[in-house]
Amino acid sequence: GPDEAVFAVERLIRPVTVIPEHINQVSTSGGIVVPGLRLDAFISKLHRGRVVVPLSGQPISCDGEGSCTGQGLIERDRGRDRDDLH
Repeated sequence: GPDEAVFAVERLIRPVTVIPEHINQVSTSGGIVVPGLRLDAFISKLHRGRVVVPLSGQPISCDGEGSCTGQGLIERDRGRDRDDLH
């Protein structure tokens, strides 16, 4: 669940950017994360790294430094640079 995913991201993997997938439930509506679902819980509990939510039909571009752009970038993470994420 979300707690285990946050543990893995923050303690084990430690990426600059996270693109959560395989949540096994519809987690967005109109390009916005649905409150109260697993994806929302994951994003709320994650304190490290940027989150880009994959949206159907919307491209995401990432560079070798983990900086990504695309429609799914969570609003709280817009404008944060790499130094803000650690």
